[in-house]
Amino acid sequence: MVNSNQSELKKYSSKRSAFIHILIAVFILLPILVFVIGWDSFSARPYLIISVLPPIVIILHIYFSTYYCIGQGKLFYKSGFLKGEIPISQIKEVIKNITVYVGVKPALGLKGLLIKYNKFDEVYITPEDNEVFVMDLLKENDQIKVSS
Repeated sequence: MVNSNQSELKKYSSKRSAFIHILIAVFILLPILVFVIGWDSFSARPYLIISVLPPIVIILHIYFSTYYCIGQGKLFYKSGFLKGEIPISQIKEVIKNITVYVGVKPALGLKGLLIKYNKFDEVYITPEDNEVFVMDLLKENDQIKVSS
C-alpha cells in the first residue's frame, strides 16, 4: 500500500477512544482472571488458554496498525486487515466531527471525518487532529467541500 517512496507520504495516527482502551483491557485482563480463578481447569487442560489468544492478537493488531497517509495524490488508510487508498482528486466532501457506527471504518475513535468520494462511496476515519488532516487534504485538492 505505502511501499513506493514513503518520504513523500505524511503519516497520521488514529485517535483512540476510551472505549477501545477499555475493550483492550477487558480482552487482556479477562483471560488472566479466568486463568487465575480456574487454575485447576487450566492445569488439567492448558490448551484452553489458546482459545482466547486469537481475539487478543486481532484487537492488538488493529490497535497498533491503524493509521492514515496523504501523499502521491492519494489518501491511504490501514486498520488491521482493512486497508485501501482513495485518489484525493475523487474526494467530493469531508464531514468533520461526526461519529459513524456502520460502513467502512478504519477508525479507533469518535468524532472523526466522513470522507465522501466517487459517486456513493464513503469511509470514516479518525485522525488525531481533524483540522490538520483536512487542511492537508485541501492542499492536495481545494475543491473538496468541508462541512460540520
